[in-house]
Amino acid sequence: YLILEHVSGGELFDYLVKKGRLTPKEARRFFRQIISALDFCHSHSIWYEG
Repeated sequence: YLILEHVSGGELFDYLVKKGRLTPKEARRFFRQIISALDFCHSHSIWYEG
């Protein structure tokens, strides 16, 4: 699971429900941001199990 607790403007899921389909450019932007965050966490040995 990827938890996004501190996202300005609300959750990504709510944005997608409200907006509907993303353009390919928007989808690439979100995907790159998520992958970048995961890479950062991985490279800093950050993980959490609730």
